[in-house]
Amino acid sequence: EENYLVKHSGNAPSHKVGVARILNSRRVIGGPFLTATGGVALLVCLGSAVTFAVVPRVGTGFALGGARARKGLVGFSDEVTLGTSGFLSSENDTVALRAVVPRIARLHSERDRENELDRLYWRGTVYESYQKGRWLRARHEALRSHLIDVGNASLVVEPHLRPAVAPFPPLAGTDRQEIDIVGVSAPVAFALDHPVAFEIPPPKVGLVPEFRLAPRWSGEMAFESSLSDSGAMDAPGELRNARGTHYVAYSRDPFTMTTALNGRPTAEIPPEILAPYLSLPPTLGPRVAELGRLITAGSPTTVGKVVAVMDWLGKTHEYSLQVGPAPANTDPVEHFLFDGKAGHCEYFASSAALLLRTAGVPTRYVNGFLGGEWNELGEYVTVRQNRAHAWVEAYLGELGWMRVDATPPVRAPGRMGKLRQVLDSIEFFWGRWIVGYDIGRQLDLARRLGRSVGLGPNPTEAGAVGGGAGWPWRRLALLGGVVGGAAGLWLILRRRRRASAPGTIGSALGHQAVGRAYRRALERLAEHGFHRRPSETPRELATRVSAAGLEGAAPFAALTDLYARARFGRQNVDDVEVGRLSRALGRLGWPTSGQTTRAA
Repeated sequence: EENYLVKHSGNAPSHKVGVARILNSRRVIGGPFLTATGGVALLVCLGSAVTFAVVPRVGTGFALGGARARKGLVGFSDEVTLGTSGFLSSENDTVALRAVVPRIARLHSERDRENELDRLYWRGTVYESYQKGRWLRARHEALRSHLIDVGNASLVVEPHLRPAVAPFPPLAGTDRQEIDIVGVSAPVAFALDHPVAFEIPPPKVGLVPEFRLAPRWSGEMAFESSLSDSGAMDAPGELRNARGTHYVAYSRDPFTMTTALNGRPTAEIPPEILAPYLSLPPTLGPRVAELGRLITAGSPTTVGKVVAVMDWLGKTHEYSLQVGPAPANTDPVEHFLFDGKAGHCEYFASSAALLLRTAGVPTRYVNGFLGGEWNELGEYVTVRQNRAHAWVEAYLGELGWMRVDATPPVRAPGRMGKLRQVLDSIEFFWGRWIVGYDIGRQLDLARRLGRSVGLGPNPTEAGAVGGGAGWPWRRLALLGGVVGGAAGLWLILRRRRRASAPGTIGSALGHQAVGRAYRRALERLAEHGFHRRPSETPRELATRVSAAGLEGAAPFAALTDLYARARFGRQNVDDVEVGRLSRALGRLGWPTSGQTTRAA
């Protein structure tokens, strides 16, 4: 820009134009300039998006060695101490998980959807052994769950408690959920109660370590890593951080499958299997056992005993987050039953489990989440940590394991407003399609795109190889569009290169008569040694030609003035006048005797 010069008159010296004046001039910063720069920015944005979508992705573990573990407020560890997780999670609105549940999305009534959301039990960790205010895993190998591969999914089977009549096909009538773990670091595979199968997506390329299902006990599932703590590959080890885990779960609500003979009679189950579910700690006072027998005395059936215990707790105790400490030598559950009379879900679930065990009903303690918030924009369920909940599963013979929630109904946390739904949708989209976008999703999107344009087989068009009878025409149309677009882009670039090639006056004047006439005049001068210098302005060249005494110097000066007005002043010039000057320049470049050497 510093090479621009301006003359105020024919005899005045030239002055350089300052950068500020150039930038403030519409001759430089105008509509075409802003259009060009905006177009470049748009191309950069589109190019980066295409690169992100097309270039194969690898996991960060390829370079960083896996995700770092972070500790959350609500934990699902190997033990649960009464009075901890329920209290800590009451005001914690951190998102724990998000799930796409087609069954909920298909409901058209908002009231029906809200009622279904309140009944969603997200099963997590399961505990069998109770010891003075703590629930622990029994870690009995006879209770360990098994996995049976069925296609892409893995069925969860509990040994010795396998259903007498297995459903076929195994996933028929199940409730499908596509789950993303967001704010729970424990490697627990959450699913709606009661999970029957899980499906893990293909591993991400370069992700070290990859995760897979790890069966625990009592139907609980977790995630393990292919990389052990010592760094050995293919040596299973607990996944350090489950945040960002994406998987699919299939569940059956036990209350809707009561006629399917989910379990076996208690008499057919070996005693060593039922022992962990019936054990009572020696520190528990005898009055707890007496209370359990008293409550269930009038109920000969197992179901009647469950109903009796739930009714008694609902009538005699109330829900409260303010739980006073138990005396030093008193069990927390015993204190809650006889003295405290108030507590949250952990105390109600623990009390129900122990009272039923005193009556001979096998039980186990479950930690998870209750309910969720519907996001209408993304059509998924958001579950926050303030929905942490505890309940009991009781074994009812041929009915199998049934959910028993003895906690009185309490007011659920508020629903998301429109603005919060928008923000939650953005976070969900970012985590699913930006952070979690990998080569597996790329291939899936490519297959979908190919099927939509006829480049691949369409599963909905049976009997047609390659996606139906019309797919070749769609393929040819797509190919023709790509070729036509490429040809058009080539022609535009070729024209721009021609316009900016050396020796041209510029694209702005390339089609005008004054530009063509001035270019021919420069060619005639170049034939006789008058070349325009790099830092020489058109007016300075005209002055040098006049000083050299060339014939036609006066018409050349007039043509130079018209050219400068048209190019730099963006003024319209008379083509008739341009034609007259062009004819007058027919003898331009024939200098008088001895002037050629002097001009050179």
